[in-house]
Parts: sequence; structure tokens; C-alpha cells
Amino acid sequence: MYLSSHHSFIESPISAGYFDPADTLAYNVAAEGIVLLKNDGILPLKPALKIALIGPWGNETVAMQGNYFGTPPFLISPQAGAVAAGYSVTVVQGATIAGTDTSGFAAAAAKLADVIVHAGRIDNTLSLIQMLATVGKPLVVVQFGGGQIDNTALKSNAAANLILWAGYPGQSGGTALFDVIRGKVAPAGCLPLTQYLAAHTSQVQMADMNLHPNITSGNPGRTYKWYTGTAVYPFGSGLHYTAFTLAFAITPATTYSIATLVANVASAPFLDLGVFDTFSISVHNTGAVASDFVSLLFVTSTAGPAPHPIKELISYSRVHGVAAGATTTTQLKVTLGSISRTDANGSA
Repeated sequence: MYLSSHHSFIESPISAGYFDPADTLAYNVAAEGIVLLKNDGILPLKPALKIALIGPWGNETVAMQGNYFGTPPFLISPQAGAVAAGYSVTVVQGATIAGTDTSGFAAAAAKLADVIVHAGRIDNTLSLIQMLATVGKPLVVVQFGGGQIDNTALKSNAAANLILWAGYPGQSGGTALFDVIRGKVAPAGCLPLTQYLAAHTSQVQMADMNLHPNITSGNPGRTYKWYTGTAVYPFGSGLHYTAFTLAFAITPATTYSIATLVANVASAPFLDLGVFDTFSISVHNTGAVASDFVSLLFVTSTAGPAPHPIKELISYSRVHGVAAGATTTTQLKVTLGSISRTDANGSA
């Protein structure tokens, strides 16, 4: 066993038949965190295909841990994950992780492959991706890294069949990625940040730390709470291999008594931790694939001082393995603190 920034391990404790709850947790976090942003129907991929795995992250391991991590017992690259999934894989770097070297273009065409998977950093300015889109083969674009860039060009390009955001998937990232690509795991992750248009970088000055929009300066605001522009992919975006419908399992109240709420939460250690209400949501899988589903509950309100946020996430939950055609119920607990707003002095 050894560590390398560009080589996957030959064997991991999991593949060797050992069981470690921490390793299972690391895999689950990676698999559940992958976000499907675009899919024109090519996923999940069929088995035994020839894959051209192109890009600087194709055989990466250490970089997939991000910037803060402990010592992993093993690291699995996308290449190792693809091989373990039963695919015939040809790896071409194509470009470097930190630069725009395109010396691998000739081999990167991958005209003999059935499917092209581009594993790269969050940078669509690389002409590599544009060139791959002209090859005439199904193209899967996998984006690694902790941020977002403007995916408009890929979103609108019919030749870019699929976009997956994998973030920093950690020690089992390669396995998790190809388990999603081949359909062993149905994607259900939600984008944890807003993907802005590229113009956002010129609209918000470097020294402007304000979250609120500013008409005078042209700042359209930051985060999903305040951004007044049209996001390429909004906070919470995420597709599935199936479809879901949601409904309140129990009709929520239309009015609440503040005095009753305060009396009911008297036993809470702090008032803001007291429960405002718990909403029961029916999650119905209307498609043909078993899948997780993440419910997000937002509130829009004009309460408190102006300006008022566009919306605010106040609760979420994840249900696991909802079978095709099945319905399950999830609970969304909302605390008083999550719906309160404060003035300039911090008073609620």
C-alpha cells in the first residue's frame, strides 16, 4: 500500500474483504454527495463499454481529498473505479490540474471509445472539452473541486450529454463516481451553492463583501438568499434517474399563536431551539428506478427589517432507497430560530 498523487491503489481494505464503518461512511458520503446537473438519457451507462477517461483528474487520488483531510487508509482514482465497475478504460491526461497544457489532444480524441468521460477541474475554458464535444461520441463531463463556474456553454451544448459535479469525493471517490455512472447508485445530491453567470465576477468588486444586492454598484447579491440574477444552476439543484412528486401528508396550519409557541418550547434549552412545527411530507417515486430523495423546505417572508431575503432554507431531510412506484413519508422539523430574523443590533 502506498500514497501517490497520480496512482490508484492496487487493492483497498474494502475490496480485500475487510469491513470498516469509517470506510463505509466515506464511500456513502461520496456517493450521496455527487450531483447530477444534466442528463440527456445516456446514464446510467451499460456495462462492458470502452471508456476514454480524459482529463487531469482521470487517475487522480490525493487531490480528490480537497484541502483538509486526515490520513486515508487507501485512495481510489476514477480510473480504478471504472476498472472495478467492469469497463475497459483508456486514460489520457489531456491537460494538467493546475494549467491548460493541451499536449495530449491527439490521444484525447478517443475515437475508438464507446463513451468519453472528461474528469477535470472546474474550468470550462479548456478547449479540450470543446474538442471532445466534436468527436461524435457520448460525452460525460465530471467536474471536481469545491466551487462552481458558469456551465452555460455545456448546459446548452447538445454534444455534452451529461454534467456531474463530484466536488472533493475523498478516499472512495473513484468507486462512488462510477457506481453513479453505471447506475449502481442513483444520484440524489443537491448543489450546495449557487452557480452564477460568469458576469457575476465583474458585477461584484473584489473588496465588496456585501451579500445584499446594490443597485448603485450593480452588485446583484450573493448566495441563493440574495442573488437577484438568473442562476445557471440554483442552490439545491440536482437531477435523478427517476422522478418524484411531493405533497403534504398532513395539511399544515395556516396560523400560529406566538404565545402558544413560546409556552410549548419552555423546556427547550434556548428559545431559538424550540420547535415551531414539524411538517410531514409524502415523497412519491413516480419513475422506474429506486432512489434517495432530498426534501428542501424554504420560507419566504417580509417579517423583520428590510431588505428581506428572497428565500431561506429552514429544514431538509433525505429519504433512502424509495422504490419505484412507492411512497414514503419524511419529517421536516422547523425551529423558531430558523424562521426568526434580527435587526441591526441582533435583536429578534
